[in-house]
Amino acid sequence: MKIRLRPYHLGYFVCYFGCLHLKVEDLRKVFWGSQLTTFTEKAYNEDGFNEVISKIKSNPDEIEIEVVQEFDDICIECNKRIRDEKGSVWGERHSCSSSRDPRMVENVNAENRIILQKLGLQFGSVITLKNLVKLLSNRMPVFTGLEKDSKWQESYEKGFSVLSLLLKQAETFDNTG
Repeated sequence: MKIRLRPYHLGYFVCYFGCLHLKVEDLRKVFWGSQLTTFTEKAYNEDGFNEVISKIKSNPDEIEIEVVQEFDDICIECNKRIRDEKGSVWGERHSCSSSRDPRMVENVNAENRIILQKLGLQFGSVITLKNLVKLLSNRMPVFTGLEKDSKWQESYEKGFSVLSLLLKQAETFDNTG
């Protein structure tokens, strides 16, 4: 099973795994913070993250990640993504508020370049989840993302632990099953 992710989403999905032990409202506080007025409302891209996490949890040893420049599997479910026949910098026939903000586009592009360089990947690269987790852990032990708040580092480290355990359990099951 292939999951398409933009480079800057790679660290965030690890962080999301690090927050899965929290109640939904607390996860929203950590992950989306001031972007939400109340923590009972769903975040704009929460469904996309939940979908990706669900796929990974169901078959962690069969997941391949394709690194993409355009809208990815998290973006597909985002409620900021709207139909637009003109398209946008992030893809055809859709746009979002980030694609209309030149500063945000530059920030995303710069962050993507940094992450790709650190990982030695490029757009179009396909890597197994297991190898991606190792690569992120070895080459990007400090969280790199658009958010520069230190709160992400704790979730990032916990996410590696959760993902490593999940992959190890899948491997054990494969070897015994």
